[in-house]
Amino acid sequence: MKVHKYRSSGKEPYVLKVDEPRNLFGVHADLIQGTLTASEKVLYLIYSPVWESEKALLELHNFTGAQWESKKGIFGVSVYPASHAVAVTERRFIISEDRHLEGIRPTVRSIPFDRVVSVQLGSALLLGWLAIQFVDQDQLFSTALLYTTSSGKEHFHRAIREYRKLFKSIDGHRMLPGRLWAEAWPKTSFLQMERLQLLKTEEEFPIFLIHSSEKWDTLKRRWRRVPVCIKAKGIFVATNFGLFYAVDEPPQKPGLLNFGVEVHCLPPEALKSAVVVEKPCQDKTLPFLRLEIGRNSVTAHWEIPFDANCYQSAADLVQWTASGFRP
Repeated sequence: MKVHKYRSSGKEPYVLKVDEPRNLFGVHADLIQGTLTASEKVLYLIYSPVWESEKALLELHNFTGAQWESKKGIFGVSVYPASHAVAVTERRFIISEDRHLEGIRPTVRSIPFDRVVSVQLGSALLLGWLAIQFVDQDQLFSTALLYTTSSGKEHFHRAIREYRKLFKSIDGHRMLPGRLWAEAWPKTSFLQMERLQLLKTEEEFPIFLIHSSEKWDTLKRRWRRVPVCIKAKGIFVATNFGLFYAVDEPPQKPGLLNFGVEVHCLPPEALKSAVVVEKPCQDKTLPFLRLEIGRNSVTAHWEIPFDANCYQSAADLVQWTASGFRP
């Protein structure tokens, strides 16, 4: 039975939390309501209007956070201007999409939590994005959407926090002593700290803190050499409930302010193995934490740079992972 009252243009002025699916705008009410089962509880529900900007799409595709590599090459996302509803239930994400274009029908996608590999939240000034990497039919997929941070930042981070509250705590006898979040903040950018505080749960504490500081080299272009950022400021955190990687957008020039940040949230079940590797970057060799991420037989590799003074922490994390830290 149809429950929406009017067809939305998708140009509502802000992102908002909705109390129940029938109160969503436009076709999203039908799509979300029709996908939910009778006993399924919605933990958080968001309506997000269209965010239209070619510049926004360009910024998203050019943002270089952690690099995913699968057997089929670089693991990326595609984003189209559309309005969305995002429901976080007790067992899955439900995401509806309406591009508000003649001839393109609205769609709805269900992503069970036991198929999720990573959830990624990022922003650059007013542009915000949510991307979910997941496994379906023995392949890796990604779905993404854009939103405005002025009204959507709090809602999207709270929605993902509700999802993370469902994570099981990692088995106590396999954990190293916990640390304080205050230890992470002195070497962490303000944006990274803000987003991690929005995403971490009340009972969550760090076990490993692995930092990456901003590092520059030069690249020859025509007759001169220009500075290039080979490693952005970031932090990898392994907690008693899961894994975070927060990283700033690489600046265009040394000393130039940047306003982009990206946070990846990984469920502990998705981490299969970890190893420390050395990789050449321009004229330098840098240490990386190489993670194997996936579900069942489907895997991808994720490479995270870190500072030399975090080498022991990275080695301890590798050993901890090999010991079988599963929740």
